[in-house]
Amino acid sequence: MEYLNFVLGAFFSACLVIILRLFSRYEVPVFPAVVGNYLTCVVIGLLIDVGQAPVGTNAPTLTLLGFSVALGAMFIVTFYMMGLSTEAVGVTITTVFVKISMVIPILFSLFILQNSKKVFDFWNYAGLVLAGVAIVASSWKNAPPATDAPTKKANLSLFALALPFLVFAFSGVIDTSINALNEQYARPESPTALPILIFAAAGSWGILILFFQFFKDGYVPPFRALIWGIVLGTPNFFSLYFMVKSLSDFGNNGALFFPLFNIAIILYSALGGWLLFKEKLSNLNRLGVLLALFAIGMIAYQEFFFIKF
Repeated sequence: MEYLNFVLGAFFSACLVIILRLFSRYEVPVFPAVVGNYLTCVVIGLLIDVGQAPVGTNAPTLTLLGFSVALGAMFIVTFYMMGLSTEAVGVTITTVFVKISMVIPILFSLFILQNSKKVFDFWNYAGLVLAGVAIVASSWKNAPPATDAPTKKANLSLFALALPFLVFAFSGVIDTSINALNEQYARPESPTALPILIFAAAGSWGILILFFQFFKDGYVPPFRALIWGIVLGTPNFFSLYFMVKSLSDFGNNGALFFPLFNIAIILYSALGGWLLFKEKLSNLNRLGVLLALFAIGMIAYQEFFFIKF
């Protein structure tokens, strides 16, 4: 069931988008809920994979732990920058920059890891370009006009303008790191090991920040933040769990995997938004979805002749 991991990974990733949308509706404090989400991920991973060896027998454990701690810090920093970027330049621009960050792991996989089992031809490369266009078009939302918009634009600092590019870089590095770590250290008999290490590191950084907020300002997160952290953490763990397994199914070929995975998330999210929130797609969004389908065919047309379910 080679492609089942891919389908489930994209599905649970889309669930995260839907749950995060509910945060604003129910006024959930985002940061403590995200920390609770990371801790939930660790607990679920340990329950699923009790007693399994965490890494391959030839893996330098201290090196892997160092990478995991650094990657966990990047999870927290990237999330925080996404929040700042959303406030500075809006949800649409931030979302688009996150999505197109897939170009970083694609280039890394093609030219550094060089782990593709096939030679990319003209149609594959054209499909990668079309996937980028499709992601931008399908993600673009027209923001409602704001009375203070000119004032906000006038007050944007250089740092605020740089935020989407920082989010782009950090998001791309995260996906690239997961791709590289999965190829180097993951073992098929223990697929939860890498997600557990990454989530544990991210949760530890989050707890340190919450302790700092408590001693500095006396801030205590409300109980509902923990509840929503559990709600968010459950699909979040399985999104990374199945993503890592699917990456292995694709031979850690990020150039093939990440464009297809991002497109699948967008298609799931569009369907979920329509079913749950009665969202209507604009003509540009519909065009983006159509282009995404063409992009899938162009990127992976060779594989369609050998699909194994």
